[in-house]
Formats: sequence, structure tokens, C-alpha cells
Amino acid sequence: MANEQSGINPAQLQQYLGDINFPVEKQQLIDHAQQRGAGEQALQALRGLPNQRFNSPTEVSQAMSQQA
Repeated sequence: MANEQSGINPAQLQQYLGDINFPVEKQQLIDHAQQRGAGEQALQALRGLPNQRFNSPTEVSQAMSQQA
């Protein structure tokens, strides 16, 4: 799925993920962001991430940049 980051950047996502405890799976990122009030653009960007375990916010950012 070509995401083109849905108009959202990794720094914006961090406002929804800032207090999550890593490592986490992709679905945990989505659930956490949704609970924190993330909009559809942010959720869509997270849904476009690969199904994997993320060990840090940096890994999430790197995966986001590879989607563009």
C-alpha cells in the first residue's frame, strides 16, 4: 500500500506514541495512537507500517520514511 505518509510525519506521530513502552508490535502502535486521539491520517500511516516489532521510536520513524 503506497502511503506517501498520508501528509503526516514521524514527529507528528510521536505526539501520539510518546509514552508507549517499547518494544511494541505494529498493532500496539495503532491501538495506542487511537486511544490517544490520533486522527485518521496518523492511523493510516501506522497501518502502512510493516508487520514487525519496533524497538524504539527511531525504528518507527525509519519505517515511516521507507514508505514514502
